Amino acid sequence: GTLEYVVVEYSGLEVAPEKELNGITFGGVGSGTTVSYVQVHEGQDDGFEWFGGTVDGDHLIATAQGDDGFDVDVGFTGSIEYALNVQDDASNSGIEAGDKAFEGFNTEVNFSKVTIVDNEEEKDASLNIKANVEVNIDGLLMVGSTSGEGNVPAGLLVNDESKDNISITNGYYTGAFGSVESENVAGTLMEVADAVMADGFTAKADSDAADYAAVK
Repeated sequence: GTLEYVVVEYSGLEVAPEKELNGITFGGVGSGTTVSYVQVHEGQDDGFEWFGGTVDGDHLIATAQGDDGFDVDVGFTGSIEYALNVQDDASNSGIEAGDKAFEGFNTEVNFSKVTIVDNEEEKDASLNIKANVEVNIDGLLMVGSTSGEGNVPAGLLVNDESKDNISITNGYYTGAFGSVESENVAGTLMEVADAVMADGFTAKADSDAADYAAVK
């Protein structure tokens, strides 16, 4: 199948307390499906969620979602390239990954060229990496994330005690941006660009990649 140049707005239905439908849910979708240039805006739950399957995606945008921007779980294996998440005050994580293994198959996902504009809520994390998952991110910009600690990127939460199930290369983050207006996504992104250019990037060079990726 093909899903291209699609916008899903104001989706979601609470089917049980704290159980809402996602903007788009991929349930066991295979690699023969094309998913490109898709936006989910202001849904009640996750923007995109993958339960198992092997479908790749590119040029995906999640804005002002009620929960996570991109959620991968239950043995999903695939790649997501060019992903943008702009949060509002109701949003949680930009990327949530893992927790449930499926018959021994862990979730393995490769992200590349990802931008997360955080809502700066201390209870949330730009990246929420759980158990039973391996996450590789090449090219990450986190804007407005809460403060990091040492080599830990701002807004990163790792729930797996091994802490070796996430690898980040070419990662940058800045806390310069402080507000997100879901009603004006284009204007918000222009403000983000201005703030990042003014503040500069806090970068981890390749020589620091081992510490950066291990989240010590």
